[in-house]
Amino acid sequence: MQIRTRGRSNRLIVLMLWPALVAVSGLARAEDLRTCLPAYWGGLLAGLSTDSEVTELYGTGRHDASQGETGARTFVDASKSATLIVELGTDRVVSSVEVREGVPAGLKPGEAKRMVATRFRPTAGVGVHFGVHLGDSPAAVRDHLGSPTSIRSEGDTEVWGYESSCACELSAGLSFRFLNGRLVSFSVWQLSG
Repeated sequence: MQIRTRGRSNRLIVLMLWPALVAVSGLARAEDLRTCLPAYWGGLLAGLSTDSEVTELYGTGRHDASQGETGARTFVDASKSATLIVELGTDRVVSSVEVREGVPAGLKPGEAKRMVATRFRPTAGVGVHFGVHLGDSPAAVRDHLGSPTSIRSEGDTEVWGYESSCACELSAGLSFRFLNGRLVSFSVWQLSG
């Protein structure tokens, strides 16, 4: 159910308050929060938020129809030090939200300026109480979230996965990429069906 007031979605407010609502409501004990996390970051919930909500929050960015099932939007922060990639799945529902250090290579002159999203804050954290940040060590992530569900290598990068235990039918979770002992990107995701 979606409640609308003056054309704005109140669903975003609920999503932003989700961690506090779960903790206060007693729906989960503290140890459950380590594995039962919504795939949420920056006002977007993978598997529920839509492309129209992405553009309402961050603008149009650069759209690439070749990424994801139905495209992806790419944004940079105002200082052009980080990248936000929002992949879209079935019915243009958000399937993943990724935050990376740096900006995409090979941008044409002026392209980065058109991709700036003033609301994009790469310093905002993810995870329980949004306590994991770019630049964190693997030990800091493990201390905050516990042991990952999976660990794999992709070239020089180590990728940790945390699958949420409270996803109903389709898997959801968080992924973290480390390079030289530093967190260089994180993403929240939900498989689409």
